[in-house]
Formats: sequence, structure tokens, C-alpha cells
Amino acid sequence: MLWVLTIKCAVRRFAKSAALWVAWPFVIDTHDSLDTGGGYVASRYDAVFRNPQTNEVIKVLKFQDFYEKFGDYYVMTKQTVEDYQQQERIKTEFNFSNIKLLEAVAV
Repeated sequence: MLWVLTIKCAVRRFAKSAALWVAWPFVIDTHDSLDTGGGYVASRYDAVFRNPQTNEVIKVLKFQDFYEKFGDYYVMTKQTVEDYQQQERIKTEFNFSNIKLLEAVAV
């Protein structure tokens, strides 16, 4: 069964050309998730930003997250982000290594 989650949000970004905040509404569409046994975590999702006056798509960010289990926890070990803006695609990859769970300490 495939669950698709859509979240509508708005981000405020400082416009360099004017001394004011511009609101860019965006929608997050979740396409895939990881079943951890105790819940779900999104693993493939898009963020679509639109011009609030024209509803024109300004940019699309496509995310894919990779998780590994450490003890009882799922930790992101890699994330790829594809940025689609004005017919240009930029792909960025983040790799997280040397991940270790910290020992519990009594305070």
C-alpha cells in the first residue's frame, strides 16, 4: 500500500532587492517512506515552491533520504537533493559517516 502525504507550508525568504520578507508557499509531497516498526519516516519527497500571485512553479526540490539502524534508532546516513529551477538541475549529496550512539550519562 502506498501512502501519499501532502503538506502545505510557507517559507519566508529575505529578498535581496528589497528590504522586505517574501512568502513563498510550498507543498511537500511524500512518495516513499521507511517502516521502522515503530512508525514511518519519509524517505523520498518533493518540495514545490510557487509564486503566490501567479501560482507559477518557482523551483522544485526532490529529496531522497537513506537511513541505517543504530541500536534502536534509525539515523539518516545519506541525503540527495535535486534542485530544479529555471530548467536547470543541480544535484547535491550529503553523506554522514562515523555515526556512533553516545553512552547514557547520569547527571
